[in-house]
Amino acid sequence: MAKVMNWVTRLAVAAALCSSSLAMAADAPKGRGVARYSVKASGIAGEGASANVQASLGTVRGVITDFGRYGEFMKPFQSSKIVGRSGDKTNVYFTVPILKGLNKIWAVLQVGPPTTTGPEEIISGKMLKGNVRRLNAVWRLRQIDEKNTRLTLELYVDSGLPLPASFVQSEVSSAVARALRGARAEAERRATKG
Repeated sequence: MAKVMNWVTRLAVAAALCSSSLAMAADAPKGRGVARYSVKASGIAGEGASANVQASLGTVRGVITDFGRYGEFMKPFQSSKIVGRSGDKTNVYFTVPILKGLNKIWAVLQVGPPTTTGPEEIISGKMLKGNVRRLNAVWRLRQIDEKNTRLTLELYVDSGLPLPASFVQSEVSSAVARALRGARAEAERRATKG
């Protein structure tokens, strides 16, 4: 029995190491690549993407918290605007076309101020209202050095649409990667301008 338990323990440790390695691989893209991955939190499936940005942590934070301008530099957002504040939280309305423009997701997210967890700054938003069942967004910023930052976006969506989950997740994955590329381009533009 002890040998079986020892084997089970080793298998569990190996599985944990493998999943940890996969998470690290998704979190550490090479060069200019964008690493995509699937996630789940609070029972909601989500999609994530991570990329290295040639800009300081402060510059990247400035781009991510520039909520009212997402539609200008961060496709797939069609529009975005600040619709209110509640203490240190910002309420942001945005629209994102889906199904090749045949439909659109709209939501008002309440976004909190940046918080620090370990080496990461986290900026997260939770849906207050919208035309989907649930939508949460999490930005993660990690300083690599003074001029480089790792940026991650995770988007959790329960669309409630009568479509296969795999189709919805594919749309979300593509949207997350495009949003990340747009944020990176804007941060690098601001870094070279400033």
